[in-house]
Amino acid sequence: MAGPEPVPMETKKAAPAPPRPLRMTPPLLNSASPWATTKEDLRALFGCARTGGVTTRTATLGGFADDAGRHRYAFFDAGTQGVVADSGSGSGSGSGSGEGKGVREGEKGEKGEKGEKGEKGEKGEKGEKGIASLNNMGYSPVPLDEYLAWIEEIVLEQGEKEKKGVGKRKGKVFIVSVTGSPGEVAECYRRIAGLAAKIDGNIGSSAGAGAGGEEEGGHASLAMEINLSCPNIPSAPPPAYSAAGLKTYLEAVALLAADREELKMTVVPWGVKIPPYTHAGQFEMLVDALKGLAHTSGGGGGGGGGRCPVGFVTATNTLGSCLLLDGSEGNMPVLGSEGGTGIGGMAGAPCKRFIFIIIIIFFFFFFCYLVRPALLLLLQICGGYFPSKVNSLRTNISL
Repeated sequence: MAGPEPVPMETKKAAPAPPRPLRMTPPLLNSASPWATTKEDLRALFGCARTGGVTTRTATLGGFADDAGRHRYAFFDAGTQGVVADSGSGSGSGSGSGEGKGVREGEKGEKGEKGEKGEKGEKGEKGEKGIASLNNMGYSPVPLDEYLAWIEEIVLEQGEKEKKGVGKRKGKVFIVSVTGSPGEVAECYRRIAGLAAKIDGNIGSSAGAGAGGEEEGGHASLAMEINLSCPNIPSAPPPAYSAAGLKTYLEAVALLAADREELKMTVVPWGVKIPPYTHAGQFEMLVDALKGLAHTSGGGGGGGGGRCPVGFVTATNTLGSCLLLDGSEGNMPVLGSEGGTGIGGMAGAPCKRFIFIIIIIFFFFFFCYLVRPALLLLLQICGGYFPSKVNSLRTNISL
């Protein structure tokens, strides 16, 4: 008598390994800004020995309709509110005339008025207020594919130099900042991952995307930042202020990154750029989104034991709905904008107090809620201005 037929064993699909950690040495990089717009901008940032990474200006698949007459920025003294530099008649790009004016006037104001006293001069007349920025700019007019072509060219040029023994090995991270609809952002990830695989194959490094560090293969690694926080897009509030918006975007990328059969490419680290959160409910919203993501992207079982595939959080974008007046008799807005309101996003010295608190609160929530990311790296921007360390005002602006 034949025994019972064996019950077929259910094959459990192994959870995919998370992307390699995002590492930067030194742990300093630029934020997405007009001075990371052109190929020349990116090449200069990549060649800077004082940074461990490069962030592109936020790109879309088709390019953003930039308007130099309407999308503007200004640097101002946080104590006196006086403008020290602005975009003028330039395009806002790093290679435009507005950039030249801003840097020259800003540097002159810092050294002239303070008498080249550095930190001592700042603490004296300016009351430790420092420099701030305001902008009503949008995203980059350069499409994503053009950025990827530039990055490939820059990285492969460096690889050829290293093969010839010319120049120092640069294991820098290229963080490609992107935005769009959830489907468009997922497509951005697919294309960035494709470039990562191509770079790995051409250079022949065993480090893989996201490894970084000179000792781990001398080429630039790639990562993707989802910008869900720009306050300057009419009729499009930042999705990261909404639980539903966060969930939709994070799931779109996480599901693609977890599907190795669909992707068939190198998996790159990815993260999200958030707006300034001001109350506990917003922090809880983000933590809940990250916890939920660990359960839907192949990261592990229930009970909070899964690993969240989000590799980093960029905290934060500019503080929206701010206004700077020119101090004239009519007190006109410094920035020209749609409708003539001059409202924009603020960054720099006035923001550093709440940015520090945001970082502390995030660590508190991540530990208390037992969120286990693959690697959670908090990239702090928006509030950093160190006149004794950084010889440019351009590091203040964040779009």
